Amino acid sequence: MKRFRVFLVGVVLSACLPQESSATPIPSSTANQITATHNVEVPQSSSTPIVIRTVTSIPSEASELGFELPPDCSTFDPSIHSVYYHDLSHGACNHPALSPDGAHIAYARLMITESGEIVQEARLFSTSSSESIPIYTSKCGILRPEWTPWGYLVISDSPQDVGCGHTIIYDTAKGEILEVLDGAVSRSGDWSSDRNSFFTVSPELFGPVCSETLSGFDFNASQTIPTIKPISPNTNIYVVIGDPVWSADNKTLSAVLRDGICSNLEKYECTYGNSYILSIIFSETIPVITYPYYDPAMDYSFAKSNQGKLEIHSAPSKVINCLEIE
Repeated sequence: MKRFRVFLVGVVLSACLPQESSATPIPSSTANQITATHNVEVPQSSSTPIVIRTVTSIPSEASELGFELPPDCSTFDPSIHSVYYHDLSHGACNHPALSPDGAHIAYARLMITESGEIVQEARLFSTSSSESIPIYTSKCGILRPEWTPWGYLVISDSPQDVGCGHTIIYDTAKGEILEVLDGAVSRSGDWSSDRNSFFTVSPELFGPVCSETLSGFDFNASQTIPTIKPISPNTNIYVVIGDPVWSADNKTLSAVLRDGICSNLEKYECTYGNSYILSIIFSETIPVITYPYYDPAMDYSFAKSNQGKLEIHSAPSKVINCLEIE
């Protein structure tokens, strides 16, 4: 089966919409509300349409969140066209999330770069001092912050379509970014059920995927998983077959890999040998990589049973090309 990773492409607005806005600054009397705006064009006999701005008010303490939103969520930049705000989750900010200790709210808001580009910026709001600081600017388009039980901030940076993706790990105690991993966990990865570990796979592309990277972070050990490299002789790339799977106790991540070599990656001229099973064991010390099922003469795969256990399957190995990867 040929594998093509395809996503519905959202309409890119930044290239076709003006950055000027007729938005009216929100009066201080409405500072406790989030104001979402919508433009409605009313047909007129004149060649120039009249634009009427309608306003919908949303309480600043969103019922589904259970906490008061930062002032940025009700502050709309008049220099940014109102249509850019339509896809944000809560007024003028996106995906606000309260830290486990209640000390911070992480969220994303829109900003204009020095080059005039409208992008999302991740910010950290202190619930005690009411100060907000920037911590990361999107490289791909859409930011989604979330917290771990340990109080680390994890931000997924993903595009509207494909071709880009990062996961940012921020330590609030140190006030710095610890790691930036390839692939966005909210889109091309998954958390362990206790949310103490996660993995990501490198961003999807249009067309066949001939080379991938499997990454991850262990918050119990406060470090990334070791770099995964091909182990088969005379290979320099690998692909992840199917989806990696967590064990029921959250201590092991298993994945099926195929190592390969490319004569021309851009033309998908790559060949791959046997598939094998890699396991990453998570503990309170360091993550450890093992290879429980590897045999150059066999292709290994697995399926998860109804009881949550892995059922291992094997077959004689065969050489395949990039277009044959499932």
